[in-house]
Amino acid sequence: MNAFKAALTTSRQGGADFRARSLDEAGVTGLMSEEGAAAEVGLSEMPLVLPAVLDLTAAEPLCRALRERVPAGPVLLDGGEVERVSTACLQVLAAGAAAALAAGRGFHVRAPSQVLSEAVADLGLTAMIPMGD
Repeated sequence: MNAFKAALTTSRQGGADFRARSLDEAGVTGLMSEEGAAAEVGLSEMPLVLPAVLDLTAAEPLCRALRERVPAGPVLLDGGEVERVSTACLQVLAAGAAAALAAGRGFHVRAPSQVLSEAVADLGLTAMIPMGD
């Protein structure tokens, strides 16, 4: 858990657009705020929709979002919209996956974009960040 906390505190910038949707709505059109969705279905049942740009400014908001979800249960991310990704955000995803595993929780990135899949593979993180449909 210490590696996760360290990775989650490396970036001090914010600004990424993270959205949460219930599983029923994930493939449809209705977006919900994280607070509204959390009240409706619980964090462990909602996919965290990753933004199109996962750059350095997205690292801190991603850290915060994963910190909320790891203790709540399995972490489900939707990576289908990712068009650009930084090493910093991949490190956060890897640390989040490691923390979830250490806590006995699941961690999965469903429907990853080709860009996200290739970036994870290029950095040799495929064994650390579970992805797929």
